[in-house]
Amino acid sequence: MRYLIRALKYLVYFIVLFFVLVFIIWLISPKGEGGFSLTAMFQPGALPKIALFFVVIAAAYPYFGFTKRKVYIGGSFDEKRDAILGAFSQWGYEIESEEPGKICFRIKSKTGRVTRMWEDRITMDTSSEPIVLDGYRRDVDRMARNINYALSENL
Repeated sequence: MRYLIRALKYLVYFIVLFFVLVFIIWLISPKGEGGFSLTAMFQPGALPKIALFFVVIAAAYPYFGFTKRKVYIGGSFDEKRDAILGAFSQWGYEIESEEPGKICFRIKSKTGRVTRMWEDRITMDTSSEPIVLDGYRRDVDRMARNINYALSENL
């Protein structure tokens, strides 16, 4: 279900972005005496092809855009908790929820949340070694490196 919701969000995002870009191009293009319509910018029959392209990209994006990463911390989570939580805090994350074996983080910044379309959550499974980070690929990779760096400083 989460995959479908993400795909639909990105479909809407791509469509809105497309229309904004087309409108900007239409605004800055020279208009002759007869005017220049938006439909004249595309060949006949292009709309179904464009729609299919957006559906395919939006359907594939969550698969490539979100991931799980294992982070070996060299001990139990309880021993390394302060360093790991400090790494998240340093990059602007706060704890959204915490339960045994699982901590969810969200970005504090409203701007950061909007730019990620409210898909900014990183879930950390702390029940075993290695811990597992789950979320937006770029953020998960960044936090995995941050955790490794924070733990190497505390040696």
